[in-house]
Amino acid sequence: MDTQNGVGLIHRYGTARVASSPRVRLWLSVLLLLALDIGRSIYARYGYRRPAAAFSGAPLDQNFPWPPGSLHAADLDVGKRLYGRYCSSCHGLTGNGLGPAAGNMIPRPRDLRLGVMKYQTTVRGLAPSDQDLLRVVSEGLRASAMPRFDDLLSLAER
Repeated sequence: MDTQNGVGLIHRYGTARVASSPRVRLWLSVLLLLALDIGRSIYARYGYRRPAAAFSGAPLDQNFPWPPGSLHAADLDVGKRLYGRYCSSCHGLTGNGLGPAAGNMIPRPRDLRLGVMKYQTTVRGLAPSDQDLLRVVSEGLRASAMPRFDDLLSLAER
């Protein structure tokens, strides 16, 4: 069935195609984007409604010192003091990912004891390189609660 000005369905060689009118393409694009946005909104609302596993902090993390880092003496290694101050509230005192703030985070903080990182340049199964660790601590991770520390820590501290 042909219509005037090529609007509507055109039958050629036994197949039908949508007319190439700019107005029809615009409406189809708008409808597609609207459908994708509705799907994303539904997933954002209900997809993260329940965590995959119930949060239960380890006994060490239930007695978390406040403010973070106050448990560490001044004569401790600089790295331990910085971890206690900036990292332990999310990753836990032992690095198990069960700090007091972890229960409110999606995705949950990594268990640093495993030595596995999601974003690394080394082969899976091997420890991440120093450059990988420096990049994550400096820049943080998008789409997660991992903040960037390049403005808080000097290059030597990172």
